[in-house]
Amino acid sequence: MQQWCTTLLYHRFSSTNILYPPGRATRGFQAYDISGATLVFLKDMWRIDLPSIPAEGSTYELLEEAHVPNIAHCIASGDVSTTTYHATKTSAYTSALWACPTDPHFIPHRHYCLVLDIIGRSLLEFESSLEMVKAVCDAIIVHKGAYDAGFLHRNFSPRNIIIDHDSSGLLIDWDLSKPLSVEIETPRRTTRTGTWQFMSGKLIAARDAPQDFKDDLESTLYILLWVATMYSSCSNPAQAGGLCTLFLILSQAMSKPIPPSLIF
Repeated sequence: MQQWCTTLLYHRFSSTNILYPPGRATRGFQAYDISGATLVFLKDMWRIDLPSIPAEGSTYELLEEAHVPNIAHCIASGDVSTTTYHATKTSAYTSALWACPTDPHFIPHRHYCLVLDIIGRSLLEFESSLEMVKAVCDAIIVHKGAYDAGFLHRNFSPRNIIIDHDSSGLLIDWDLSKPLSVEIETPRRTTRTGTWQFMSGKLIAARDAPQDFKDDLESTLYILLWVATMYSSCSNPAQAGGLCTLFLILSQAMSKPIPPSLIF
């Protein structure tokens, strides 16, 4: 990664108004690739430094080798430095005699960067309900291809689906994905993986429940409902914004006509 750092940063992406608990200091930037003379996306984060959780760049590489559709190309990735200054140390001292007793298990993290060749639009910036639904559908296609290739995404949320210049949807943020070859009956961490607002009911109800592809698919339904309700305008100003689009999406998903009583 250090060999690639001839990049000029000039803009940081603004965050959405979705409320999240404290995370891993993930930041996104637009950057300029001098060698390719093009704009790229730079992700700066603190990755989980556990043997069972591969680095995101490695996952992108395996997905590309499996020809999974609708994923961004990873140009470069790697740890920022191998020195102690770019790795957390709290987890190494939780059992020390001088440390205060604590229930949570601290997880080691390491400073990490990733560069993608695509700068897409947020799913929340869709130009039509058709574009939004298509983007989510494309993300499900990615999910299916990744699952066939041996990976489970495990973190479906509106900010992890982006819209490309041709209105296609891409599924990003594979840093918490799980190789299906790792047979673990219980979660690998004490905290749940994913975005709480869009997790399946099973995962929220049972802390030790293993996550599978059905949980990710359930998350896509919540994404559709939330985005349609919160960010869609309605043709009838007397009705709440987004309800018209919400009913249209549900009707299309169920392949049934909209009841006359629900047409505004």
